[in-house]
Order: sequence, then structure tokens, then C-alpha cells
Amino acid sequence: MDLALGCRKDGGMDAEAGSLEVVVEPRSGDFSADAPGWRAQVVALRTALREADLDEVRRREIPSPGHKAGVEELVIALGTSGAITAAVEVIRAWLSRDRTRHLQLSYRDGDQKVVVEVDGGTVSDQAVSSALNAALEHLPKHG
Repeated sequence: MDLALGCRKDGGMDAEAGSLEVVVEPRSGDFSADAPGWRAQVVALRTALREADLDEVRRREIPSPGHKAGVEELVIALGTSGAITAAVEVIRAWLSRDRTRHLQLSYRDGDQKVVVEVDGGTVSDQAVSSALNAALEHLPKHG
């Protein structure tokens, strides 16, 4: 697995309050982005993330040339180590159900975009958790 880091603190979340906005882009080696079977799998991931102990989960659709539907991204807000742990558990469980699934997790650290790519065959709780915790450490502290 190639591990490059990327996450977002901008748009919709309050970085001032110590919340990290992470864009989650589900992808499949077997399905196109607009295939009904794939869309159902993405809904299952979104539902699992919403049921976890996360600060916020939002959905957005990015237009995709040549497809009826756009590519779905999930935006999650992580403000505590407990939220990171919950996100990692959901991600690991979702990826482990199908080795052709993979996720790109991205966030912003100042001017730099950090990207973490994980898939069903190589997902590591430690790698994802370490990356997200490191990003959280860079957020402004208030209090």
C-alpha cells in the first residue's frame, strides 16, 4: 500500500474549535461510480460512519464526466481521539468486507494536502490512526 497523507480543515467544519475535516472518497476495483451495487455499498459506509461517535458526517457528490451520477465523497469531522478510533474501526470493517474496495482519505495541513490511501487487502488500523492523530495534533488549540 502506498501511504501518502492528506486531510482537510477547510469548508464547513470549525478548525478553530479543534475539529479536523477529512474527505473520504470510496472507490471500487469492480464497480463504476454510478453502479447501483456500488452506490449501495457507499450508503452502507455512510450509515456506519453516522452511527459511530463522530462529530459530523456529510455527503457531497462531485460531477463525474460520462456518468449519470457523480462520485460520492463523505466529509467527516474528527475532533477527538475517540472519534478517530471510531472512524478507523468503521473504515477497517467496511474495507475488510471486499478486497476490491479502497478509500482515499484527505485533509489540509496549511497549504499542503495530505492523502492516505487504504484498501481492503492492506488496511492497517495503526497507519490510518497514526495519520489522523498526527493531523489532529496540528490543529489550533483553544481553551
